[in-house]
Amino acid sequence: MKEKLILFIKGIVLGVAFVIPGVSGGTLAVLLGIYEELIEAASNFYKNMVNFKKYFMYLLPIGLGIIFSVAVFAKLITSRIPSGLSIVFLKYFLKISSSVF
Repeated sequence: MKEKLILFIKGIVLGVAFVIPGVSGGTLAVLLGIYEELIEAASNFYKNMVNFKKYFMYLLPIGLGIIFSVAVFAKLITSRIPSGLSIVFLKYFLKISSSVF
């Protein structure tokens, strides 16, 4: 049960990475130490029906953590964006364009 809770928390971290632009979920998965198991479980999910339950029980807490964090943090981030989105876009466009020159 403890390992499922840890996977759920790691799923929350991955979900936050999916919401924030520029943050790589794959890189965070490597840093969290779940990348290889995640790729193995996702790629062999239907191929190996003998281990279907094992893969499903590994992916379930991570998936629930991702869904939870995307729902919570996307709402949090959109509530923090000012209504003048064009001003925010202009600000970042000027920062990026000034770094090019």
